[in-house]
Amino acid sequence: MSRTALPAPVLRALAAAAAAVSFAQGRVWMGALWLLPAGLTSNLALYQARRGRRRTCGPAAPATPVGAAGTVCGGCAKRVCA
Repeated sequence: MSRTALPAPVLRALAAAAAAVSFAQGRVWMGALWLLPAGLTSNLALYQARRGRRRTCGPAAPATPVGAAGTVCGGCAKRVCA
């Protein structure tokens, strides 16, 4: 997991909490501004998680010999060997 993916969920939770507080106080514009970093960090965390899965699931992962077409190799449970 990369260094940017570690604090992203924490920052998303803090930004969402700040948005909720701003909306509760009646500051609609400030709440809307707090939603932007919440969405950005959420997208960043999802991107880094997918990127990490691709690194472990990619062609560099050791694969076991395939017995028949359509069987799963040893590298990843989601990727089907051809």
